[in-house]
Amino acid sequence: MLLSVYDFKLIFTLTNQKKLIFSFLPAEIIGFSVEPYMMQELPDKSFSYDAIKVSSKLLNNHDYQFSEKEVELIKICEQISLPNIHRKFRSPKVKEAKFASFLKETPEIERSLRAFVDKQIVHLLSAMHGEKVYMRKKASDFAADNPLLVEKDAADIVYHFHKHTDGIQYFITIRHRQKELKLNHKNQSYILSDNPCYLGVGNQVFHFDGQTDGKKLSPFVLKDHLEVPAKMEKSFVESFMLRVLNKQTCKLKGFTIEHPSVQMQVHLDLLQDIAGDPCLQLSFLYGKKRALPEDSWKQYYQLGADKNPAHLLLFERDSEQETNCLDKLLSFGLQLKKSGSLHLPNADAT
Repeated sequence: MLLSVYDFKLIFTLTNQKKLIFSFLPAEIIGFSVEPYMMQELPDKSFSYDAIKVSSKLLNNHDYQFSEKEVELIKICEQISLPNIHRKFRSPKVKEAKFASFLKETPEIERSLRAFVDKQIVHLLSAMHGEKVYMRKKASDFAADNPLLVEKDAADIVYHFHKHTDGIQYFITIRHRQKELKLNHKNQSYILSDNPCYLGVGNQVFHFDGQTDGKKLSPFVLKDHLEVPAKMEKSFVESFMLRVLNKQTCKLKGFTIEHPSVQMQVHLDLLQDIAGDPCLQLSFLYGKKRALPEDSWKQYYQLGADKNPAHLLLFERDSEQETNCLDKLLSFGLQLKKSGSLHLPNADAT
């Protein structure tokens, strides 16, 4: 029996499902734009080449039930579209062709723009953990050209600083599920967002626990390591390395590390809370570093008194002594609030 055109259309509809995808595209000024497309998913999970761009204002034009999450993500894509970026950040006096030059001359606006785009991309990718997004090299490429799985589990990053006679070698290692990731442009590595960082490597997108900044990773897309010459060591250690040491997981080699014996000092400051009631703020002082009870850091580095960049002091918190001190204060009837401040008991309780 011969099948009619209607029969073929019916078979195609029954064996193929519509699916909403999000396709990344490198874009001048903003780094990446993201466009939503409605696709026909074939039985083998590939897509037909009929890609229809989706607009939040024309959702009723599609024979598809959009979820609240999908509608929200479509609107995020529109927020970082180049036309909207121009409306939001470009002065009417600045011609569109001169916008990139205008941003270089107004760094405060450029920072605001990049922070805005970063926030939207992070919002989208954080909602896509365990799902796929797609990457195109140019606008004419197929929307679903290169699938990238947004991994659910965070990757681990370690910063390495190796001191040698000619300076400091600096590099990173990244592992995900016990497998080391290699960053390089040949492996299609790129930073999708800076803060927090989402990193594309091959056909996967990774995120990190903590405050991993994409700007710290971007040099390693092109280089395996960085060399800091001896004449720049002190500036590098003071302005960069110490901050990384005190916030991230790091490994040091070739440095002299001293563990000074410092007596923990207990401070109680009389303050007022938001309601204007008196309270006590408890803190612990280790050398020059102050710790509140709710602070998560356990150790911190600083340069030695000789300011030698190869000589570091490592201070470690005494958690047992801090707990004993706090317990002693609570035994007097004081109440610890989430803010870390100590309050007198409520009048009803006394």
